[in-house]
Amino acid sequence: MATPVAKIFAVFVRQISRPIANRVKHAAASKESYNTALARFGKLSFRFENKLNAFLMGSKAPTSVPSKKDSIERGAEVVGETFIFVVAVGVTITEFTWSKNRAARKEAEKESRIYQQLDKTQESIKSVTTIVESLNKELINLRTQVEQFRNENQELKLKLEKKK
Repeated sequence: MATPVAKIFAVFVRQISRPIANRVKHAAASKESYNTALARFGKLSFRFENKLNAFLMGSKAPTSVPSKKDSIERGAEVVGETFIFVVAVGVTITEFTWSKNRAARKEAEKESRIYQQLDKTQESIKSVTTIVESLNKELINLRTQVEQFRNENQELKLKLEKKK
């Protein structure tokens, strides 16, 4: 999940996209060079909406054509709404990417901690192994000494018995 600052930024961008879209819409509608394109967008939007409504209602689509002014207004509306949609998609993709990167970072940190713990455990095992080997050597040395003491003890017993 994104940080609160990122969330606030995303909401801010979404909020300012509407006024920007309105400015884009009015700027495009006020320029003669864009009027033809806006009129085409408007007519396409009108036709698509009428065909969709007719399909959903199970009737025939009306054949009326909007005026050039209405087509330009509708085209400008399509441009504005498209701008808002593109901004919303961009913000959503950015939030997803941030969230994904944050999750990947957390996973990498977790993996790093696991490897560090594994290294510590391996060092502990080596240390314990060294201690066990040292104790085994000492045990062998002690057994040898015990065996020597037994032998000496046996010899002393024999000498004592002979003296008796």
